[in-house]
Amino acid sequence: MLTSSICIKLTCGFFARPSRDGNWRTKSHFDITVTGTLRAIDKYIKSNKGYGSIDEFFSKDRNGKDTMMTKVFALRKAVAETQENKKDTAYIHCHADQIFLAHNFVKSCKQTLIARKDDINAFITQLGECLYTIQSFYSNTNWVEMYGGVAYEDFGINALMDVAALEEDTCLDNADYNSECKNNIRVNGMLTSGYHHGRGNTKPAKAIGSSTGKCSHGGPDDDSRKLVARCGINKDSFTPEWSPHSHLHNQAYTAAVKATENVLVANGTGVLHKIGQKLFEEIFHVKRRKDMTLAMAIDYTGSMADDIDAVKTQVIELLTTTVWSANEPADYVLSLFHDPVSWNSAHRYSDGYAMIKKVQTIEAESGYNTDCPEYAAAGMLAAIKLMRDNSPLYVFTDADTKDADRFQEVIDAAKAKNIAVSSLITSHCTRRKRSELGRHERSASSLSFFQQIAEATGGNVHETDKENIGNVLDTVIGVKSNSV
Repeated sequence: MLTSSICIKLTCGFFARPSRDGNWRTKSHFDITVTGTLRAIDKYIKSNKGYGSIDEFFSKDRNGKDTMMTKVFALRKAVAETQENKKDTAYIHCHADQIFLAHNFVKSCKQTLIARKDDINAFITQLGECLYTIQSFYSNTNWVEMYGGVAYEDFGINALMDVAALEEDTCLDNADYNSECKNNIRVNGMLTSGYHHGRGNTKPAKAIGSSTGKCSHGGPDDDSRKLVARCGINKDSFTPEWSPHSHLHNQAYTAAVKATENVLVANGTGVLHKIGQKLFEEIFHVKRRKDMTLAMAIDYTGSMADDIDAVKTQVIELLTTTVWSANEPADYVLSLFHDPVSWNSAHRYSDGYAMIKKVQTIEAESGYNTDCPEYAAAGMLAAIKLMRDNSPLYVFTDADTKDADRFQEVIDAAKAKNIAVSSLITSHCTRRKRSELGRHERSASSLSFFQQIAEATGGNVHETDKENIGNVLDTVIGVKSNSV
């Protein structure tokens, strides 16, 4: 389970993932993406959902908030993976004065994203690439040296400020190239960035002893730091040996977070503006599940062999139409009951697909007792114990209730949580017994027990066969997609 409280305040990237330098104060692309994205979602919720924060919006839906965080983490992974997947493309990193190419790449991003709007995974991958370049701008160029920890709102949108020419020396030479080298940038009022050997670019050679040259990225994995102009300008970390401009790391981080937020929700220019609210909410799961449980109690005894596949098919169809719908419950419960009662089990799931996988594994199994009645009351009680208030419980069985003496216990437990218990009885087992015994009392008693439970809790009961389970399930639940 993810943390129950979300912190989106800035703290003191730009390693792809947490601290390669071992310094806990260093912030990475992971940190920038999560913080910036959460700030964007928080801003969206305040503007469009009538709530004061993410935590308030999801206050009764912890599973919904966890799903939202899973979406955010998928985006941060896409951002981080761009560094490796595009390591030889200099403009993706804003390296080697290829800032204009980076700017044009970001400008093209929104149209590319629109083209991928029908494939959320492809959309996230592309958004990750765009965000990586935007975030890298603040570590790898001299923007922060000139303007501090503010976002450059024109980057990737409007006309770009001047960029140093390829023949122009941009940094002063510094003999101590393995440490901090403040104030080594010699251009002002224009953008420049460092070269990084091994990232698809080669620093122009300068004669040994020259006092100026092109800037390097710097740090132990950049051999260009040893070439004039020696040292570097990156602000990736809080550690001088890794980042020659480590003193500006916090400002670069602050600017990158704000830029990430802007890319997502800035008025008129953000991704939200381009793709619309519906897709934005789908991508980041900015929707709450209903504060309720969808619960099933299923008889899986040997007598259900003729009916279990039909039950599974209809339950899976119901779950499939419910997951990700506007009516999705906060969680799901599956109670399996049998005879002996020791074979009973109950499971709660926050993920509807996990419930579906479990339902797919159900098989009818013969127990030690071959008589018809099963421990349905125990199955109901186990489900009710795991359920939220004001929720529906659907029972599937073909048999009488062996523990009918717990009748009042089931009613009391259901009423305490305002749970409506409805049942679908295939009656295969009761019909077989009726034929064997030559009397009708058993079917009547089976229906009576479930009928009384339903009447007492606001549910209903239907007797059917495997061919009509789907139609009857529609009647019991209502229109499936709007049932919970």
